[in-house]
Amino acid sequence: IGSQDKVAQISALSFDVVLREILLPLLSGATLWIPLENESLYPKKTIEWIVEKEITIVHTVPTMLRTWLPVNEKPTYLNKS
Repeated sequence: IGSQDKVAQISALSFDVVLREILLPLLSGATLWIPLENESLYPKKTIEWIVEKEITIVHTVPTMLRTWLPVNEKPTYLNKS
């Protein structure tokens, strides 16, 4: 993670990885993006938000990722590093 990265903070504040999602980008010089509540509640809006903000890093659980895949109408390329 570096200054060129944009990290999405989409985990609930009660989830144990939230500190990593918040502190790692801030301590690494990356940009932390926090969606508005209505942008993160619905899979389609979440995908649109990630694309619009040009998010480069998203940490998510498999269950949430599965909800995003069926709503994506056009190809979205995700890089695994």
